[in-house]
Amino acid sequence: MYLFNTSSLHFKLVNYVFGDSLFIERKIDFDESIKNHEMIYTKKPKIVNLCPYCRAVVLSILLLPIAYIYKKFPKKHKEPKPFDIKKSQRNIKIIKLIALAVLSLFGVHQLVIGNYYLASFHFGVASFQLWGQYFFKYIVKLQKKRAKKKSKIIQIEKKKTPGLFKIYLEAQHNKICPSIAFIDENDKKIWR
Repeated sequence: MYLFNTSSLHFKLVNYVFGDSLFIERKIDFDESIKNHEMIYTKKPKIVNLCPYCRAVVLSILLLPIAYIYKKFPKKHKEPKPFDIKKSQRNIKIIKLIALAVLSLFGVHQLVIGNYYLASFHFGVASFQLWGQYFFKYIVKLQKKRAKKKSKIIQIEKKKTPGLFKIYLEAQHNKICPSIAFIDENDKKIWR
């Protein structure tokens, strides 16, 4: 795996033309979003292959004048309304109560008719509506524990990385594209 600094010219060029969505993974931090009542993202660098990255560098060199002109013109757009998490949580609770009431009514109707299997199904779905949130919170906790175990920090030692196009030519000759990662200039950690 080859490591490139985020302060390198090719990284800055590709970020200027295409934005940081190619090499930086954005995930919603749900806990912080709920506390602050707004969407908060955590950013983590992606590990990508060398060959598509080199193609993106060449393409960004070609598209640089168009990107420069596009970014200089003012954009006319309306500001989007901020995401209100309290309002969405209230709406979800109302929808759950309506679904619970409808399913309970269907269950009572099936009991009156005498179809006990369908009545038990409706009551089972209604109880899942009522108690399912705790089940899903438990699943989310398990997923967070697994993600914490997965995202381990690997210590690396700095070594001189050869030039980007030299590595690309070697990869084309060997017909194997190695993976690359981006680190800060002063950082000695890489996320995997």
